Amino acid sequence: MVQIRRMHTHEGGTVNSRVFITGGSGFIGESLIRALSEHHDVIALVRSEDAAATVEAAGAQAVHGDLFNTGQLTKMMRGCQVVYHLAGINGWDLPPQEVGEMWKVNGLGTQIVCEAMRRAEVKRLVYISSVTAISQKSVTGASDFRGSAYGHTKLCAETVVQNLGPEGPEVVIVRPASVQGRRLGGSAKIMLAMAKGSLPAFVQSTFYLLSIDDCVRGIIAAGERGTHRGIYTLTADSYTTEELYLQLELALGTRIKRARILPGWLALSLAKVITWTCHRTGRKATPMGTEKVQAMLRDNADFLCERTREELDWHPEPTQAWLTRAIDWYRQEGLL
Repeated sequence: MVQIRRMHTHEGGTVNSRVFITGGSGFIGESLIRALSEHHDVIALVRSEDAAATVEAAGAQAVHGDLFNTGQLTKMMRGCQVVYHLAGINGWDLPPQEVGEMWKVNGLGTQIVCEAMRRAEVKRLVYISSVTAISQKSVTGASDFRGSAYGHTKLCAETVVQNLGPEGPEVVIVRPASVQGRRLGGSAKIMLAMAKGSLPAFVQSTFYLLSIDDCVRGIIAAGERGTHRGIYTLTADSYTTEELYLQLELALGTRIKRARILPGWLALSLAKVITWTCHRTGRKATPMGTEKVQAMLRDNADFLCERTREELDWHPEPTQAWLTRAIDWYRQEGLL
């Protein structure tokens, strides 16, 4: 049986609204809970004791449940005004069996969350998508280019929430770029290798980066002020490979050994071999797998976010501020 505590009164005597979050134990989710819990009662869906400990330490009430159990989710969501849906699998160059699981969680899981919200009469959904959902052209000009599997699962989920009927909740979609902070996932692995001067080869690319603090502020602003069916992209600054090296050097206070820049066709050919080998041997794909290299070679001009800045009055902090904090964390962890 799901038990939800009564809303409590925070300092100042104000009784705040109740919000529900999925994926609260993840990198973005944990930080989002810390910010939301300052003004709201936060209920967080969890599957494990470790996840429960994480969300409770961040300021939420943990409720154990199953993302695919509509009835269970409905009971948990009753009395909540907003649902922040972050639960999902983020993976690149995954083997086929793991891609299937990603489609199930990111696609079907979102459908079930929406149905539970309808039954529980929750009025607003903030769906956390990704800039990878934005359609891009093939780097080779091929008409059958499909992009990453992850990007397609997020685009599918966006379609689900945008097509909810009049009985469904108001929907706001947030598309963060590559979120940076105290983490080693995603492009942070590449940035750390660049900072160490240990990246042997790379491609000429453009990085679209975002600090975790700016990401959370953007999500909350979209939840509070975003328009129904509005899509808000969160990107702070963009840097070419060389420009990112320069930014890292400023934060480090020293010169960095540069990677050899490979032609796009060669990098993509090598990436296909790496991905095939990883799938054959059961090893985890490197940050230089096929999908990742394709993404780095594409023109991502659509990642810009003028609408977010204008409508939500969202203004990210300067790159050197958050990048210096990230470098300090790398050093504290003995990574540099």
